[in-house]
Formats: sequence, C-alpha cells, structure tokens
Amino acid sequence: MPIPHHPDLEFVAGDDWDIGGTLLRPDGSAYDLSTASVIWMLRGPDGLPCLQPDQYSIKIDSPPTAGLITIAVPAPVTAPLRPGRYLDWLRATDSAGTDTFWTGIILVSANPWGE
Repeated sequence: MPIPHHPDLEFVAGDDWDIGGTLLRPDGSAYDLSTASVIWMLRGPDGLPCLQPDQYSIKIDSPPTAGLITIAVPAPVTAPLRPGRYLDWLRATDSAGTDTFWTGIILVSANPWGE
C-alpha cells in the first residue's frame, strides 16, 4: 500500500508533544488495534533516529477498533532537540502482517526557554 504522508506538524523543543492520528486500511476503514503492536520513529535533520522507544508513549485510544492513537513525547525529551526538519514514521503489526501507516515532516523550533 502507498505510504500516506501526514501534513507537516510544527512543535517547539521543550514543550510536550501530542501527536494524534487515525490508522486506516487501504479501503479507508479503520485499522483494528485490538491485537496490534505499534511503533514510531523520529529521525533528526541528520537522518538518524533521535529518540528511543522508552522516551515516548503510544496510547491506543478507545475503542481500539477505531484505529485512533496518540503519541506523547514529554517536554524533557524534546528540550534538547535541535531546530530543524525531522521525519517521523509509524508502523503497525497484526496477524495479517506489518504495514507502515504514515510518514511526514515535523518542524521543530528552537527551545526558547533554553532548558
């Protein structure tokens, strides 16, 4: 299936980030997350992964059959990120297989608080 590109997102380093999304099958129906595992990756301006899985959380919103998720990245994790263009990827796996559900640009502004 073609990889959907989400609209550009803009965040400030040093703020909490909440990234919400809906995972959809190619036919437009919601992806059932009841038995799925979901992973997310954020690559920095240099193209390298810049966060570890224990630095953010992925919440499957209720009901899991609606395909709704929220990725939460806390302020202490985003604080040291350099300003620039980041690229994120989201993948889910269930008994039918593994699919990448989105990719897109995240624009990060400098941390104005210097924390």
